[in-house]
Amino acid sequence: MVSYPPSNHILFEQLTTSIKDGKCIPIIGAGVSHPDYPLWAVLSDQLKEACEIRAEDLTSDDPADILEAARAKNRQKFIAALLGKFRRLEHPSAARRYHLLARLKSRRYITLNFDPLLVDIVGLHRNVAVSQYPWITSGQHEDGELIHLHGRLDGDFDASAWPLVLTRTDFDKAYHPDQGLLHSFLQDTLLNNDVCFLGCNPREGNLAKLLSACAKLKHSFFADAINVPRWYALLDEGWDEWLFTDVGIHAVSYRKINESYVGFDQVLECWAGKKDPVIRRPGVAGSKFDADTEPQR
Repeated sequence: MVSYPPSNHILFEQLTTSIKDGKCIPIIGAGVSHPDYPLWAVLSDQLKEACEIRAEDLTSDDPADILEAARAKNRQKFIAALLGKFRRLEHPSAARRYHLLARLKSRRYITLNFDPLLVDIVGLHRNVAVSQYPWITSGQHEDGELIHLHGRLDGDFDASAWPLVLTRTDFDKAYHPDQGLLHSFLQDTLLNNDVCFLGCNPREGNLAKLLSACAKLKHSFFADAINVPRWYALLDEGWDEWLFTDVGIHAVSYRKINESYVGFDQVLECWAGKKDPVIRRPGVAGSKFDADTEPQR
C-alpha cells in the first residue's frame, strides 16, 4: 500500500484536500489512458501515414495542422484510422487508473480524450450521464456526469456524423466564444470550481489562451483570496513549474519513479483511499450509488 504522502510538494496537501472534499474537478488528458491509446503527437503521425500525407500536403509540423491535412486528403481513411486507434480493448493497461479515478468524490469528470475508458469504467462504479461536444451546457450538470470536451469515438455509432475537436479548424471553431458552448462551459467551470489537469499540458494551444483570459477574470472577480478557485496541474518532477504561472495554474509535482508513471498511480491511490475498488453489478433498473460508501458484496 502507498505510503503517505506520494509527493512532498508544498501544495500537494492543499490539492488532496480539495480532491477529497469533492471540490476539485479532474480534467483528464491523453497521458492518463497511455499507453493503450496514442498521445497527441503520435496520433498525428499515425493518421498522417494512414492518409498517405506527403510533405507538400502540409502547412506546418504542428499536430493540429497535420491532422487537418490528413482529414482533407482522405476523410474515409481518416475516420477508419481513428476508430481503429480508439477501439475498445479487451485488457487496457490504464483500466486501474480509471477505477481509482472513479473512487474520487468528484461530481463531474471532464476528459479531453476520445477513448471509451472513462465511460466504460466509471459507469461500473456509479450511475453516470454522458455529454459530449458540441452538446455541452454550463451549470446544468447532475452529479456523476462525464463530459467529453472534444467529442467521443465509439464503434457503436457512425463516427463521421459526430463532431470532434481534432484539427486546426476544429479547435478554432470549438474555442471561439461566438461559435459554440465549449468556451462558456469551460469559463463557468474554471471560475466556479477548483480543477486539476491530469495527464495533459494545459499550456497547449487554445486552452492556454482561455486559461489566460480566465485568470484575469478571476483576479477581477475574487477579492476574497480565501474563496478564489484554484487550478492545478499534476506533473512529474521533470517539468518546470514556472511554465504555468502565467495562466494561473499551480503545478504540483510527484515522483515519476519510472517510465510507467508509477508515481502518478500512487497519487491516485492516495486520493482514492486504501480500499480496493468494488464494482457494483448493475441490474435492470438503475441504482443510486454513493461513491463514498462501499456497496454490499
